[in-house]
Amino acid sequence: MGQREERLAVIRSAYAARDGGDAEGLVTAFHPEGLFTLMGDKSALALTGSMQGHPTLRGAFSRLIDEFGFEGREILAELVDGDRVAVHSRLVVRYRPPGRLQAPRSWICSDLRTARSSS
Repeated sequence: MGQREERLAVIRSAYAARDGGDAEGLVTAFHPEGLFTLMGDKSALALTGSMQGHPTLRGAFSRLIDEFGFEGREILAELVDGDRVAVHSRLVVRYRPPGRLQAPRSWICSDLRTARSSS
């Protein structure tokens, strides 16, 4: 397997872990001191901001998986340029806030994810 396919395999396994609700599998895609930033308004979602390192990522990803379901991911495009990877995908996100009895809300999202290899 070439470097391009190896890099894409890391991203695909992380997506599969996220889609399957596997926070630990998602964390393993990150370097032990890896950084993840979730953009947004902290007053709307406390988890927005930057998180670094496996223990912090594990907790944050577990909570995100619990509160936001991902369904029907469709990969639209993949780009590998050296040690940078970008994936454009479309999916349905369901918000499932804990402790609420209301029906979950849904959004259709298109996202761009990038990752840098640790090598």
